[in-house]
Amino acid sequence: MKKFICLGLVAMLALSCYRQPRTQDHDEDYMVYTTPAEAIDFKVFQTYHVPDSLLVAGIEKDPYYVSDKDALSIIETFKGEMENCGYTYVADRSQADLGLQLTYIIFTQYYVEYYDPYWWWYGPGYWSPAYWGDWYGFYYPSAMMYTTSTNMMISNLLDLTAVQGENQRLPVVWNAIMSGPTGSSLKQDLNRLTESIHQAFAQSPYLKR
Repeated sequence: MKKFICLGLVAMLALSCYRQPRTQDHDEDYMVYTTPAEAIDFKVFQTYHVPDSLLVAGIEKDPYYVSDKDALSIIETFKGEMENCGYTYVADRSQADLGLQLTYIIFTQYYVEYYDPYWWWYGPGYWSPAYWGDWYGFYYPSAMMYTTSTNMMISNLLDLTAVQGENQRLPVVWNAIMSGPTGSSLKQDLNRLTESIHQAFAQSPYLKR
């Protein structure tokens, strides 16, 4: 009994000393979301194929494919994780059990605020014009413009062994979405994306054969 109490005290002390992570420490991190298809046994699959290019959307009017060194680096990271899960890459997609398709999206939103009143007026933490005198609101002589940019990688595992036909749909057996704000450099974005790919597989242990 004394041993149990001591261990309990140690556990309580450890918990009391544990520093909760600050949300601001993770503002630049990518969010990683993964989900498998219901009632799917990944052990029935042995081989996979992944194209040698990324589909990029959000920059130009129409999506396009990229196969430069950065794109190939991302593809190789996915291939390494698939190999670690026990799947074998095949160059001929018609011979593959699984297909891995990768889409990279750069989503930029543009905002122009020039209406009256601004959305934050009289909200918590914002100045009231009454503090300064007898005014109804604030007057901004010009529009305020700002943008937000987000990077997103969408990866889908497809069951290529499914029945084909004009009225058949290609089953998606695993989805992984990695999304976060654009960084200060392409290298930073690539590093964070690489870490997110590793995390996507780490939180999907059911993929291992």
